[in-house]
Amino acid sequence: MRATGLVLLVALGAAPVSGGATVTEGPLFVGLGLGVSRLQPDTTGSGYHIRNGSSLAGKLSLGYSLARDLGLQLYYADLGQVRLTHGGSIDYQDMGLNTTYYFLHPRTVYPDLRAFVRFGLGAMHNQTNLNYHRSNLWHLMHGAGVEYGLSNGYALRADVDMYDKDAHLYSLSAVWRFGGSAAVAEVAAPIVAIASVPDEPVEEAVPAPVAEPEPVAEPPAEPAPAETLVAEVADSDGDSILDPQDTCPDTAAGTRVDEHGCPLALDVVLEGVVFARDSAELIGDSPAILDQALAVLQRYPDLRVEIIGHTDSRGERGHNQRLSENRARAVRDYLIAKGIAAERLSAKGMGEDVPVADNDSAEGRAKNRRVVLHTLQ
Repeated sequence: MRATGLVLLVALGAAPVSGGATVTEGPLFVGLGLGVSRLQPDTTGSGYHIRNGSSLAGKLSLGYSLARDLGLQLYYADLGQVRLTHGGSIDYQDMGLNTTYYFLHPRTVYPDLRAFVRFGLGAMHNQTNLNYHRSNLWHLMHGAGVEYGLSNGYALRADVDMYDKDAHLYSLSAVWRFGGSAAVAEVAAPIVAIASVPDEPVEEAVPAPVAEPEPVAEPPAEPAPAETLVAEVADSDGDSILDPQDTCPDTAAGTRVDEHGCPLALDVVLEGVVFARDSAELIGDSPAILDQALAVLQRYPDLRVEIIGHTDSRGERGHNQRLSENRARAVRDYLIAKGIAAERLSAKGMGEDVPVADNDSAEGRAKNRRVVLHTLQ
């Protein structure tokens, strides 16, 4: 008597429990810049002339992102010193408040590059060994530049700022964004993999002949046992799911199927795979969760998987895109290091473009920060 195995099921993840946390870049930022200033005080009628109007300069800024394309910034700029004839000199410092507006995102060519303009109000201070008069303390300032996003919340800026009429600054700055809020992630239940295994054939027991004693009278002969008949149930498409239970009876040969006989296509969120603040470093219970996925990939050597990273919408779009790509690659690198062939795994990032929940709440943003395994047929 024979029976045919019926089940082919791969399940990745089930009930979530509380786990680690992941953080994206925050709305606060600091910047430190170095550059060259151009200083041009009005020396008309003073008997002095500008001997060297260029100087090394630096600036410090502290800001807050009001929106994705708009930021508010406090700044302090030490613009250096202008040297005049006859031993004269004037030192310049400026401080104030401005807004920065990002107006260009050439994502198709340079996804991490943005252009911006800024406008604000500043106050100029001077120190000199000469008698001088400043016509106004307060002034309007403006500037423009470009910013290129790096990883982990860092960026580089090249810009020019114009303070009043007599002071300009051309600088290169490093910017760091921080202050994101932590969100509790969820840890997936253990991964389960159940493969189709045919039942072992079972032979019917046949009673051994027993020698009969010499009877006084011959007993009546025992009737021969009736032959057991087994009805063979068809499996038309050869996917190990018998036709009566096969919802998709015409599946192409070699297609992986679920318990209903339909093609298996899984999109599984690796809840519990978490990363260090604003980076692609795996932390917490992430290795244990990935080892469960590893066991499934080892059991099914023909299974190919695309690893997809997602973020929430806080922070800059270009940085979020880059962060999602780095985290997807980190998961791929882990599985490759454990022995999975590289050609079976691909990785890509979707940034903040495919949310599954509302980004206006902490709970929604936590759901949007995820790594997904997509099974490829």
